[in-house]
Amino acid sequence: MDLAAGGTVSSLVGDYGPLPPRYAALLVDQLLAGLEAVHGMRILHRDIKPGNLLLEATGTRRPVWRVGDFGLAHQDGDVRMTLVHQVIGTPGYIAPEQYEGAEPDPQADLFAVGVVALYLLTGTRPDTPALVRGYSADGTPPPEPEQIPEPWWQLITQLLHPDPLQRLATADQARTVLAAIVPQLPEPDSDSTIEVFDQLAPLPEGFGPEGPITAEPSATTDGAEGTSNTTARLRRPTPSFSVAAPRSAAARRSVVAPADGATSITARLTAPSPAAPEPVPPAPSGGLPAGTGWLTALGLLLVAVGIWAWFQA
Repeated sequence: MDLAAGGTVSSLVGDYGPLPPRYAALLVDQLLAGLEAVHGMRILHRDIKPGNLLLEATGTRRPVWRVGDFGLAHQDGDVRMTLVHQVIGTPGYIAPEQYEGAEPDPQADLFAVGVVALYLLTGTRPDTPALVRGYSADGTPPPEPEQIPEPWWQLITQLLHPDPLQRLATADQARTVLAAIVPQLPEPDSDSTIEVFDQLAPLPEGFGPEGPITAEPSATTDGAEGTSNTTARLRRPTPSFSVAAPRSAAARRSVVAPADGATSITARLTAPSPAAPEPVPPAPSGGLPAGTGWLTALGLLLVAVGIWAWFQA
């Protein structure tokens, strides 16, 4: 996924405390728009909470956040792998019916949206069980907290109703109600400017926002045409060999040291081409009998072939 450098809603509230009502409305509307798309694909998130809402580092411009962490998501039609009831989600954001074994439903995600909205407006994690008990006592929502505007509380109570049948049914319905209450919310003052900072440390060397940075190797000037510096470094150096003329009747071989940078192992791995023997000077008068010149040449050839075979092995 794209890199979201602005932290989470938790870090934003940690920096500023309770957010202005209209700013909170903008964020909740984006959350509902994301859930509208997710639910349209018959996917339930099941873990909506401030730590899973990621912000882009937009500074003082319009905030942009993303719904992240679909590790607990459920798609309609998936086979349930557990034979006993298991509650999925983060305590405090789980809808009451989920504790009673109800099947996953979009209304459960909307309940969590109501808890997130309370968190944005109060700056603290709500006492969700107390809110549910307040509803259950007389069937009416508890009175709104002092810092929450009454229009906001009307929407929140429709999201937090303990009975899913009395709750707003879809994210689209919740967005419609939210759009209707925004004009009733107080305008932000000059001291309520919110800035979404870049929360990430500098990326490691060789990494960019889209991952590792790769560069094509440049062509070398002293290698073969089309080879790169990396290829040139991987190639073994070719040692040079020469076979010296025998210094006596008993032929002896002499191997020249490999070129600079080559090792004895590299020299044995590279098969040298046998060098042609140097011409043998004529024997002085009174030396070897006539007819031995071709025998000497044959001996030198055999020596050269032997050296070549030894390096080949």
